[in-house]
Amino acid sequence: MTIPGFNSPAMRALVLLLAALLNAPAATAKIPVGSIKRFGVVAVVADKFTRSVIGITVFGNKTDEIDVASWGIDAAYTDQLGKVVADLLSAQYVAAPYPYDDFSKINQTTLRGAPNWSSIESTVKTYCSANGLDTLLVIGKDRGMIPNTTIARVPMGIQGGRSGGHLELSIRVNVYNCATGRMQESELMRFTPPGQFLFWEVPQVEVSPDLMTQPLSEMDDKTREDIKAKLLILPGPYWDLTLRRMVRTP
Repeated sequence: MTIPGFNSPAMRALVLLLAALLNAPAATAKIPVGSIKRFGVVAVVADKFTRSVIGITVFGNKTDEIDVASWGIDAAYTDQLGKVVADLLSAQYVAAPYPYDDFSKINQTTLRGAPNWSSIESTVKTYCSANGLDTLLVIGKDRGMIPNTTIARVPMGIQGGRSGGHLELSIRVNVYNCATGRMQESELMRFTPPGQFLFWEVPQVEVSPDLMTQPLSEMDDKTREDIKAKLLILPGPYWDLTLRRMVRTP
């Protein structure tokens, strides 16, 4: 059955606008800059590297992953965000070891797919108390859907079809109040592509079709080092962009 006017340009534009609004992260209250004096950063996103090959049908979808904890990506992201926060907010960054397994519970998503923010509240309070912090930023995974699809993003890895894909980083910065242990603000790292105003993307870079077909366990050292190097620089300016959406700055 054809609905009159449904295929008109105006109707298509309306459908695209509604889809974008439904997929856009919800706006939240801003954190006053002056409320952050002494903070810490924890990252729990880079234990696994995933490849998701999207087939013509769901039966053609394939996923594999490898352990990459030894790559040191989490430590690098912790340092990168810590420096950005310190510079932007004129706050003191306190770098200290943290219990990875305890904080990684935030990645055990809820039924709605959201991070399990409450699962680390006691860990946050204990860590903050031990290090004299008023605020803790926790970098966690985000397994939300690719806009306008029913396909979940890979938190850190390669996603696409056999003809090619992208190296992507789908992560979320979560700000915790140390006094209560509760999450105050959460923001997906994302950007709006040039020339677009309705849609957004997570940080990504195109990869060769070979990476979409070769088993991850068979990657040679050169390929591994290349991927690692790209992951280290992929967040780049998006740390600052993400942070500015979360706090009120002059």
